[in-house]
Formats: sequence, structure tokens, C-alpha cells
Amino acid sequence: MKRFCLGCLLLLCLLSSCTDAFRQHYTPRPRGISMAGGVAARAALPREAQIRFDQYFLEAVRQKQGEHLDAAYELLGRALAINPDAPEALFEMARIKYTLSPFSDSIEVGEADKMLARAVALEPANKYYREMLAQRYASMGDFPHAIALYERLVGDHPSAEGYEFLTRLYEANGDYEGAIRALSRLETMEGPCEEYSLEKFKIYSEMGDSTNAYTAIEDLCAAYPTDLRYRVLLGDLHMQNGHREQAHRLYTDVLTAEPNNAFAQISTLAYYKAIGADSLYQAMMDDVLLNPNTTSEARAEVMRAYTLDALNTHRDSTEVLAVCEQALGYRMDTPAIGEICALYIGFVRLPETTMTLPLSAILRDLPDYAPARLQLLGIRLGQEDIDAVIALCRDGQIYNPGNTVFYFYEGIAEHTRGNFKAAVDAYTRGAVHIDTDSQYDTEMAAEYYTALGDAQHSLGHETEAFVAYDRALQYNADNITCLNNYAYYLSLRAQDLDRAEQMSRKTVEQEPHNATYLDTYAWILYLKRQYTQARIYIDEALKHLGDGSSATYYDHAGDIYYRCGESKTAVRYWQEALKTAEKADKNKLRSKIRRKRI
Repeated sequence: MKRFCLGCLLLLCLLSSCTDAFRQHYTPRPRGISMAGGVAARAALPREAQIRFDQYFLEAVRQKQGEHLDAAYELLGRALAINPDAPEALFEMARIKYTLSPFSDSIEVGEADKMLARAVALEPANKYYREMLAQRYASMGDFPHAIALYERLVGDHPSAEGYEFLTRLYEANGDYEGAIRALSRLETMEGPCEEYSLEKFKIYSEMGDSTNAYTAIEDLCAAYPTDLRYRVLLGDLHMQNGHREQAHRLYTDVLTAEPNNAFAQISTLAYYKAIGADSLYQAMMDDVLLNPNTTSEARAEVMRAYTLDALNTHRDSTEVLAVCEQALGYRMDTPAIGEICALYIGFVRLPETTMTLPLSAILRDLPDYAPARLQLLGIRLGQEDIDAVIALCRDGQIYNPGNTVFYFYEGIAEHTRGNFKAAVDAYTRGAVHIDTDSQYDTEMAAEYYTALGDAQHSLGHETEAFVAYDRALQYNADNITCLNNYAYYLSLRAQDLDRAEQMSRKTVEQEPHNATYLDTYAWILYLKRQYTQARIYIDEALKHLGDGSSATYYDHAGDIYYRCGESKTAVRYWQEALKTAEKADKNKLRSKIRRKRI
């Protein structure tokens, strides 16, 4: 039996059970049939109500198959309004609520839990309802209820997968005897096998039953004499029970037969550490780390042990980094060694630039490993190393073409350099992946199209910019950056000012102390000749000015005050704007100041 973590097994089971339930259960059936073990026989619906229920429910199923979850949600709500005790509708509505609501949304998830439990109570013989409820209990850490449900489930529907999951549940609950019972039933069903025996050994070891643990591992050694891993595990059991010399003999025997056996190397290092043989420990560690024949797995395990020991003994980080650099010099089959070095660097809080060593090594050997590239990208963005950002993004597009982060930040970098055409090109290439992914994060999509709109506007392509902004707002109608930029650019063209005002008002309501948003709103009101209102908002904008150029704010303030009949104040603001204005704007400002008018 493969030793899955409970979370992974939960996910696999949920996916499997949900798919099976969806395929098999939705044939309309007459109401009023008493379900064995159900809470009560349900009264039959009037024929017309039954027809409407079936229409809503079946259409909801069809919409869900098409991944139109919002439509399915609404249709199921209508079906449940007709018959609130329909278990199939309760079950489907619970599943949709789990999908649409993050698990932090306790109200929606709580409602889904009640619906699922109600569906099981109404139709307790339904395997799929019970299976999902049990998995839900497990995901919440309520293992006793999950175990009770799964015991009944495998009693009615015995399966290898069911007993494997039940074993994991018992282990998670700390009930090792229950786990052994579940494994024994699994062996009765499937027959003895190596994986089940190994799992029993591990459970016996965890529960401290050394007698049965020895029996299980010795049986494995006898049954599989060429698999030296079991002899190492027997040695580890001796170590746990204080029989160090017996353990060492077993490790030595294995290393004599296989000098590069990773399991024996790691266990021998633990033995040397336990007996305080520091010189032997260091010599063997160096031999494993710096031996070209050492597997990536063994090197990673040794690095893990070495860095943990370095943290516990407060070893000089310069020395540890030198060892990391040596280990990272060898080719990696997995990112484990680089990640261990990166974790160490993070724990001892070395400068962020130090992190580039393990991350670059990972990408050298595993260029398609996106987590390392994204982390390194974050570092280069913080350093404002535009060339490195663009290089990382372009390589990322080759090895992870569906990850739009790489197109997004290439566009940001090119825009920062003033290469607006290259920015638009990068965004456009990435947008294909957004538009073809129905599950794409809507907030990220809105940010993406906002950035594309900004780049298009910088190129002078106003029509294309507005198309991009409209697309952004389709994904997220409250994207504050898009609302502000779209509104401001409309105001520059004196176009669709009513819509611009509505969009800008949203930004001010969300961030009432943001000088940029206040200025945009004030300027739109000015263009609509609502000068008194505009003055209120430009005053607020000036109160909350941050660092950087403020010429535009003071220029707008001057124009607004002039229209309010306060020309002296207007001139003072224009003079303030002149101090930080762009060269192209200075002549216009000087003219206003000289003439004391717009």
C-alpha cells in the first residue's frame, strides 16, 4: 500500500467519489418511496411540482457538467424551494457551495455541511453521500465521525481503496490498533503483499509494539532478501530500542554489499551522531555529499540532517554555505537539495541575495521547476533588476508556457523600461492562456488586462486600451486600478464622463485617502462643471499627497480654484505645479501664471 499523506488521499477520494456520484445517480424517481434507514418517508409531491422539480434539477446537472456553476446554483435553489428534502439536490448544492466558497467562508461552508449531512440522513444507503460526508469530516479533523461512517461504508461496499482510506483515518486519529485491524481486513480481501506488511511494520513501530514490529520486519527481510532496505529498517528498529551495535552491524553489512546505499548511509550517520563519533560522522558526511556516485536522494537526506544539526548547534553560516555550494555543484534529479539549502538560508535570515545560489542551481538542472523560478523572480523584482526579470520570464514562458505570471512580469518590466510595444506583445501572448482557462483567477485576470490597457494607452492606442479595460472589468468589476485609469483616460478625451464619474466614485469610496483617486474624481467633476464639488475632492487629494511629483495635482487644483472664482489661489497652485512639472508642461503653466487665467 502506497503511503499517501491523508490530505492527498482525501483529494483523490473526493475527486473520484464526486465524479462517480455525478455519473450514476440522477434519474428522476417518484417521491414518497421510503428509503431504508432514512429519517422518514417523504410525502409525494403533486405531479406539477414534481415535473418542475425534475426540470430544475436536471437542468442544474446539465449546467454543472458544462462548468456553469452559478447557473447550476440558481437552478438547484429553485428545485430545493419546491422540495427542500430532496437528497440529490441537497447533495449537489453542498458540492457547489464547497466549490464556490473558500473554506474560510464559514457561513457558506457551514450551510454546505448541513445540506450534506441532511442528504445522508434522508438517504443513508447512498454510498456516495456517505463517502463525501466522511471525507468532509476527515478534512475538518473530526476523525471519529469519519471513521464511524467509513466503517459502515466498507461494511456495505468493501473495497481496497476504502480499507486504505480507513487505515489512514485510524492512524490520523492515533488509533493504531484500529489501523492494524483495517490492514488485516485489507490483506484478507487482497491477499498478503509487501506494501501491506511494510505498513504494518511502520504502524507497530509508531505504537511502540516492538515485538510485532520485529516480527513484521524480519518476515520482510526473509521474504525479500535482495531488498536491503528492509535490513536497514531492522537496524533502525534496533537503534530505537537501544541496540546500537546490532544496528551498526546491519548497516555495515548493507554498505559492504552496496557502498552507495542511501538508506544505510543516512542511518549510519544517525548512528555516528548518536554515539558522539564526530570525526566519523563528518568524514562520512563529506564522502556522501561530495561523492559523484551519491544519488540525489541520499545527498538531499544528508543535507537535511546536516543543516538541521547546523541550526541546532549554531554552526557558522559561512561554513554551512560552503557545504551547500559544494553539494549544489552536483547535478540534481529533484529540487530537494536546493530547497533544503534555501530553507536554511531563510531560517538564519541571511541576505535575500544569498537565496539566488540554491534557486539558480535548481533552475540549472530543472528549468521547468516553476516554484524556484517564481521565487527567484520575486528577488529580482525586489532588486529592480529589469534585465534579469525579463530573462527569467522569457525562459519561464518556454518551460511553463501556461503560467501567465511570466508574461505579466515581462510586460511590467518592458513597460518600466519604456518599451511599450514589447510590453503589449508580452501581455497579448499571455492573454491567450487566460481566455482559454475557465478556472482562471478572476482578480488576477483583471490585473492582467488592466496592465495591458495601460501599455496600450502608453502606445497611444486608446481604443485598444479601452477594450482591455472593459475586459478587465468583466473579470472584476471592482478592480480599483482599472476603474481609476479607465476613468481618467476617458476624462482626458472628455468622453463618456457620466460613466467615468461612476467608475471614479467607486475608487474614492474604496480608498477615501488615496490622492490619485481623489484627483481623478475631482478632475472629472471639473470637466462636468461641478466646480464646488471638484474643489472639495481636490482639497482632499492635496491633503494626502505622498512623495514624488505633484505637478498634475497642483495644476488641477489651480484650474478648479480658478473656475470657483479664486484666481489668486489658482495662481499659487500653478506656481507650486511649476516646481516639479515636466519640461513639456512648463510653458503652459508659465502662461497661466503670467495671464492669471486658464
